[in-house]
Amino acid sequence: MSIPETPKLKVLVLEDDLMFSVRIEKTLSHLGYAPSIFTHSAEAIAFAEQNTLVLALVNFSSEQQSPGEVVKRIKAQPDPPPVLGYCSHVSMPQIRPNAMAAGCNLLVANSALTMRLPQLVAKVLADSTSVEEEEMR
Repeated sequence: MSIPETPKLKVLVLEDDLMFSVRIEKTLSHLGYAPSIFTHSAEAIAFAEQNTLVLALVNFSSEQQSPGEVVKRIKAQPDPPPVLGYCSHVSMPQIRPNAMAAGCNLLVANSALTMRLPQLVAKVLADSTSVEEEEMR
């Protein structure tokens, strides 16, 4: 008799950089999540509308992906997941207002995401109702 597998918790990742997406995917998988990586906003939105997500990670540095629109559409879903956004620390002042207006729960620098992804995931999942402007450490 086999024991049924526990379904993994789905995480949407909007990222167009292959190397960065591989790092994110490996870390999330190691933490027990089932990450789905998207390079195009339309595919990410369709996935969000058809699945129950526990978290979304969105790269706000890529204007071609329309990250603000993706977050708005994710947040329009019933029982929306928290959104962890990230961008370069240099562009943070320009991106922050739009990311927060779209519904991003936490916006961090790429370097913070790379070094502390497990802690950031725990933080945003623990308090998904709050919105924080930035985390640059």
